[in-house]
Amino acid sequence: MLIGPYAPGFGDEYAVPNSNLKMYGVEIHANMTQSLIIGKFYTEAPEWTGVLLIAALTLISLLLYERYPGLKSVFICIGLSVAYVLAFLSAYTFGSVFIPFTYPFLALFTALVWAVVSHYMNERRERNRVTNLFGRFVPKTVVDELLASREAIKVGGQRRDISVMFVDIRGFTPMSERLQPEEVIGVLNEYLDICTKAVFLNNGTLDKFIGDGVMALFGAPIHYPNHPELAVRAALEIRKHANRLEEECIRKWGVGVKFGIGINCGPAVVGNIGSEMLRLDYTAIGDTVNLAARLESNAKPGQILISEEVYHRVGRLFKLEDIGEIKVKGKEKPVRVFAVLGTAEDDGQTGAMGRREGA
Repeated sequence: MLIGPYAPGFGDEYAVPNSNLKMYGVEIHANMTQSLIIGKFYTEAPEWTGVLLIAALTLISLLLYERYPGLKSVFICIGLSVAYVLAFLSAYTFGSVFIPFTYPFLALFTALVWAVVSHYMNERRERNRVTNLFGRFVPKTVVDELLASREAIKVGGQRRDISVMFVDIRGFTPMSERLQPEEVIGVLNEYLDICTKAVFLNNGTLDKFIGDGVMALFGAPIHYPNHPELAVRAALEIRKHANRLEEECIRKWGVGVKFGIGINCGPAVVGNIGSEMLRLDYTAIGDTVNLAARLESNAKPGQILISEEVYHRVGRLFKLEDIGEIKVKGKEKPVRVFAVLGTAEDDGQTGAMGRREGA
């Protein structure tokens, strides 16, 4: 039996955690006594249980966040939070046990923040890796613009107006016979480095290395209205540095090599060709490409040959020599070609040098 005031005005009313109304002191003691008699009272879970719950929630959430990144991770965090609230209420209602409430939610939120930061850093590293790899084929400005595009990479192509340049080393076979393999590779790398830098300097795309030759595109994948001019300027840049490298080769080994270059412009199909699942090559195909290759094969050592189409577009910007019509493989009619001697701003020495090389 419990004796105590049980009426308003006695000041014996207290707030309790399981009710919005205040209870009298005697009533509180009565409930406590009844709970002890029937053995129904609430206890806190052991400390190791809380640690285990927090560790399990952290591990499960990290695994799920890793598998489902982005906005899905947020929904997973909300779902796990709701599930834990239900588990807490079940333990409280049916088991009369208090399990930790605040720290598990803190663990879920901390894991979410960690997952978001981790995914962001991984994406940045992957982006940098792709940029570095792709940057070996196209200028950095082109890489940045392509990565900014959200369009998926697909097999196929589109018809575009581009310029195509083929470069091949003349005299490379005799040099290979006289030098050691390591020296041959060294010379080849220097020549290909010259080509690559010249192409990138003029916003071109390095399509591929073909043995000791190079194929480059201008006006794709990023369109430049003056792509024929860029292609010719890249060729002149190659010839300028190739002359210096040839002098070094002659001084070291007594033999030199030169470039033969062919340039054409016009419509071509440009895009990704190959296996969509395994490997794709970004390249160009069409008659424009074929004619550029034929011009390169007809170019003499140190000579830059351009087609009549290139002449009509940018002929006023360069010093040219009319070679006349030549017969090329794959064409029924002869094609008119021009040799590039230099830019219109060059002095007479450049033009004279070009004429000697084109002779």
